[in-house]
Amino acid sequence: MSTINIIGIDIGKSTFHLVGHDSSGREVCRKKFSRPKLIQFLSTIELTTIAMEACG
Repeated sequence: MSTINIIGIDIGKSTFHLVGHDSSGREVCRKKFSRPKLIQFLSTIELTTIAMEACG
């Protein structure tokens, strides 16, 4: 897998959709996680920017 430089997360009640992009903006990762699995995944990657949608 290429280096992930920015991650976008779509927050759901019990499911989180994640898209990771490299430094050139290419999509390198697209996954669906439960809350515990997302925390586990994020703890294994290098420091990166994480962006989440604002919702109300």
